[in-house]
Parts: sequence; structure tokens; C-alpha cells
Amino acid sequence: MKKISLLLLLSFMFSNCGKELITIADLPYTTQFEIPVGLNPFTIWELSVDDIPNERLARLNAANVTEDEVEKIVGKIGRISTIFSGVNLDFIQEITVEIFSDNIDDSTEILYREQVGANTGETIGLNASLPDVSRHLEGETFGIIVTIRPRRSASQTIPVQLDFTLGVL
Repeated sequence: MKKISLLLLLSFMFSNCGKELITIADLPYTTQFEIPVGLNPFTIWELSVDDIPNERLARLNAANVTEDEVEKIVGKIGRISTIFSGVNLDFIQEITVEIFSDNIDDSTEILYREQVGANTGETIGLNASLPDVSRHLEGETFGIIVTIRPRRSASQTIPVQLDFTLGVL
């Protein structure tokens, strides 16, 4: 009987693995920045992108969602990709994306990817972190911090694009 209970508990716990987060609205964003040449592989690098237009209210209105319906906003999906083809992101070992509003020291993780494959091409898919980030989306703009732990230095400065979606629950 204990084995059956344990099996049922485990199947319930893992039943949502790999499923997309169900949201009442999506807030898609795109930003571009450069990964500089010569990142030291023994150091964690933080690249800040400021003044990303929020557009939260306009996007909620377009989805017919009112502010009263918003319970929380979380990271949903993301990807970082090179702008020019033929440049690989295989030098990245781990990557994290955090969001902040006014104070860069008060940020919240929205996306991450651990143990990026050594054979990575031009795009890295990012996993969602699920803390509520509503407070970072109250002003006209917000910023992000992209934290990179490289496995080796980039051979050149690499222009990249970060596409990410925040989910409204």
C-alpha cells in the first residue's frame, strides 16, 4: 500500500513537468545588447540593459485583461540568440536573467539556463523562474541584468537579442 501511495504522489508531482504555463495574458519583450570580447572564464559577468519600455497596460488592454484580474506576473519563456548568423554561443556555461525597476540592487530572477551544452549554436532557450515580478513593472521602464558564467572567453564582441515573455496569472 505504501508503494502505491508513493507512486501516486510521484506521478502527481511530475505530471506538470514539461507543460507550458497557463496564463491569462502574455507580455512579450525584445531587447538587444552586446556580449563583450574577453570575458574571463573565472569570473561571473553581469550585463545590464536599462530603460526597456514597459507597455504593461497597453498589452493588458490588448488582451482584454484589467489590472484587477492580475494576480501576479512571472517569467514564462525566453531565448537569447545571436543577431548575425555563424556566431555561436557555445562559450556560455550558465545564464540568468533578472528584472529590476528603479534599484538595480533590487532585482528578481525571471529566466535561467544551467549547464548550457558545449555544442550550443546561435540560440539558447531559457527556463522560467516563477517569483512574482509585478512590482518591477509599475513604472514606464524597467531594466534587466543578464548574468553569464562563461566556460571560456568569447572570441569577438557578439551582438545578441533577448526575447522573453512574462506571463500574467
